[in-house]
Amino acid sequence: MRKQDLLTMLAWSKSKLSYVLNKKGTRYDPTFPQPLHLAGSKTPYWRWAEVAAWIDAQAKKRDA
Repeated sequence: MRKQDLLTMLAWSKSKLSYVLNKKGTRYDPTFPQPLHLAGSKTPYWRWAEVAAWIDAQAKKRDA
């Protein structure tokens, strides 16, 4: 999925996503799926299944 689709799915802003992906930041989440770039493209994409698994893991943490 494209970045805008991811932001819509998670109800996040661009800033929130940047914080979560920034390895040097205090809000970095190493469990969040990293984007992939298709050959010759600078556009980031995320695999739906990886994002869905991350959401499920967050729900399990909450329910534990």
